[in-house]
Amino acid sequence: MQQVVAKEAVLRTSFHMEPTTKKWYQQIEELTDEGFIFTESELGQNSNSDSLLDLMILERAPNLFTLDGSRRVHLHIVRRHLNDNDQQQDDGATYDTLCIEDIIIITVRHESIDYTSMKFLMDELSDAYRNGHLENQPDAVSYLDYTLYERRNDRSVGFNYWQEHQRNLNTADFLSHIPCDQPWIAHPPAVVPAHSIVSRVDKNITQTMLQCADACNTTLATICLASFCAFIYDMTNYWHDDIGITYTMASRPTEPEAGGLIGPFMYLKLLRMHLENGPHTTFLKLVHWVRSAVMEGFKHVRATHDPFDTNIHDALSPSSLSPEMCPCVAVQFDLEENNHLILDEAGDARLDILRNEDDGFPLDMWWRVASNDYWITLFNYNPEAEELRCVSIFPATLFERPTAEKLGARFRMVLEQLFGNETTDDDRQLQPLSTWIHNNT
Repeated sequence: MQQVVAKEAVLRTSFHMEPTTKKWYQQIEELTDEGFIFTESELGQNSNSDSLLDLMILERAPNLFTLDGSRRVHLHIVRRHLNDNDQQQDDGATYDTLCIEDIIIITVRHESIDYTSMKFLMDELSDAYRNGHLENQPDAVSYLDYTLYERRNDRSVGFNYWQEHQRNLNTADFLSHIPCDQPWIAHPPAVVPAHSIVSRVDKNITQTMLQCADACNTTLATICLASFCAFIYDMTNYWHDDIGITYTMASRPTEPEAGGLIGPFMYLKLLRMHLENGPHTTFLKLVHWVRSAVMEGFKHVRATHDPFDTNIHDALSPSSLSPEMCPCVAVQFDLEENNHLILDEAGDARLDILRNEDDGFPLDMWWRVASNDYWITLFNYNPEAEELRCVSIFPATLFERPTAEKLGARFRMVLEQLFGNETTDDDRQLQPLSTWIHNNT
């Protein structure tokens, strides 16, 4: 891990605010120690998933990292074999080893990385383990090079687009129509417990969604987003233009030189939903509008690339409501492609990624800690298995578990009405959305 941190300067970057301009700036720190925070803890072989969950919640503690500190990575070794940690060498000395079923938790502060970059970080960790060192080409493009490149670009056109797109947008009225158990607050705690509802979409419905995407000359991601919009309209019976949904427009830069860089690249944008004919809009009309909105937004996706550009962030915050506070929809693909990381093929050493029920930990435990979003819905499609899963994460400060389960069931019902066996292409093209959904739920 130390070699990875030494190579990737973004993992040892501190953040400071210039007192005069009140602007954030980044500073690369020298690697004067191991470069990361290291923790060890013990669970024992008989511990359950809730014990591990408690450790994971601590990983999200706000004081785990400091903004002005240079250590962005937390490496946590969880021992499950308490008596076999020290192994005897031939010379009588002892050395510390991991055992099968021990757990490694790697946490990286979000200013330095996004989810997609974690794959590249793990690949570099694997290379360092196998080879004993990491190749560091002096002329290789780094994330900080890319940041300088981005800041030289004129983002005014994109900024003006999003400002106009969200002009007079006030989502407070829309949010008040969402059935929750506690009053909505504008600025909830940064980290709160959550209820996660994991659903596997029926394969026949998934196939119909893919066929619908093909017929509309769009992607499964667009169909998922349009379906979520239909669910929002159905759940709230709110048909105005003040509905905002935060959407993952892109997860990586388009330049090939930056394709494998480690850094924060997630582009989240607040899309303003629009129904041309209000409640009389058909589902396919909604799909076409979502497609055009996403495509147009993608042209201006980098308007707010710098997460510390507070002026742009404030201008895009309707009614003092940050875009991240709206329901968030993320569509990601191929997350199940690699279920383990090969460390040493000759020695058959590998790390298994704990995200399947076969690991003995329930799938939804990984989603039981939420950030300060109103709620997040993540679509995960595995093209090899032709499996679509949906994870909805509801903060426990707003939703009780029964309410979260009812909303999850209601979304599955909406998918059934949109893409089930009793629904035809003509229904999606001709039937008014409000009458269709409300008459069938």
